[in-house]
Amino acid sequence: MKKSIIIFILLTIFCLAGCQAQMNKDEGSVAAMATIAPDKTPVSTAVSTPSTEASVTPGAVKATIAAVGDVMVMSTQINDAKSGDSYDFNPDFDLIRPYIQKADIAVANLETPVAGNDAGYSVSGTPMPDGKTGLSYFNAPTQILDALKEAGFDVLGTANNHALDKDKGGLESTIRNIRAAGLEQTGTNLQGEGRRSVIKEANGIKFAILAYTEGTNQHSGGYSGSELSQAVNFINDKNILADIKEAKQSGADIVVLCLHTGIEKNTAPEASETARAKEYIAAGADILFQSHPHVLQPMEMVTAGEGADARTGFVAYSLGNFMSNMEGDMYSRGVVAYVDVEKDQNGAHITGARYLPTYYYRNGGTYRVLPTSPSAIATVQQALGAGAAQTAQGAYERTTDFLGNGAAVAEQ
Repeated sequence: MKKSIIIFILLTIFCLAGCQAQMNKDEGSVAAMATIAPDKTPVSTAVSTPSTEASVTPGAVKATIAAVGDVMVMSTQINDAKSGDSYDFNPDFDLIRPYIQKADIAVANLETPVAGNDAGYSVSGTPMPDGKTGLSYFNAPTQILDALKEAGFDVLGTANNHALDKDKGGLESTIRNIRAAGLEQTGTNLQGEGRRSVIKEANGIKFAILAYTEGTNQHSGGYSGSELSQAVNFINDKNILADIKEAKQSGADIVVLCLHTGIEKNTAPEASETARAKEYIAAGADILFQSHPHVLQPMEMVTAGEGADARTGFVAYSLGNFMSNMEGDMYSRGVVAYVDVEKDQNGAHITGARYLPTYYYRNGGTYRVLPTSPSAIATVQQALGAGAAQTAQGAYERTTDFLGNGAAVAEQ
């Protein structure tokens, strides 16, 4: 009996010692994981869709800025939007609206004056003396601004080759009408304002947004030379580098440049554009949203500068058309480009980029900007039928085949 008790006691002591040793081992593992995990967070060299989980960086804040390409309003679109004595462009954006509103800040290139009824609306081309059709001259009803505001846009870039289609008066009326609609604009300026950036703050992150154009179709719009350079922000390296510096000094966390440049119909940027992107990013720009070719061009992350001064930014060389009556599949496809930004104690930086392929659908007198991601197809079919859904599906496939996932991933 005594022998059994002694054996039992010895076994109990042995088990307790073993359990304690295992507990110590487990606690040591937990402590090691807690120490190592922050330093072992996976870092991807490619920009991808960020995790939906909360940031592991204490005190970090996040914001997303979105941009679309050319908003062109031609005569057939205006006729379709006519409603009694007014115009209603809201249906154009019915399906895309939730995708614009999901961004904290949304930007578009407004490639038309909005100068008022008295200036006359868009014409598709002006006959030249030789009988050929010349440049289009645009002007849209003010209701397009109300529709863009309702769709979720915050800032309109107005520096583009059609900025002076309605001359000096049209440029100034456009600025005033945009502001009256509760939107902000950058790229053209009222007399005495000079080049202006728009500062938009989202979740504690300050974005400076500036727009510039390569030209205005050789129109002076009635401005003298010095007046023209003040009224329109032209792409000029000296001015842009100075504006980037000023924006940073004024407290901007992220500098966004909207550049209207490139060659129409080209599906790749010129060497001069890629070199310029590097120059601007090295100087402090973070995001370049570009337009003018009317077709899509690649997106990429660009690293510029040397050593400790190297910086990385996001460049979309052409966002394509967002809305336009230009004929052809390539002119109907565009994207909503989303860039995700995080700010912590070390400053602000890009954490991811995504794009939503879009298609400007025209069927008879119906015009709609279609979201074409797979998850949106059912909504498109319910609203517009199987034909529209098939068009959206094909557009998604062609756009993702072209853009791929090099610097951004397609929205599913």
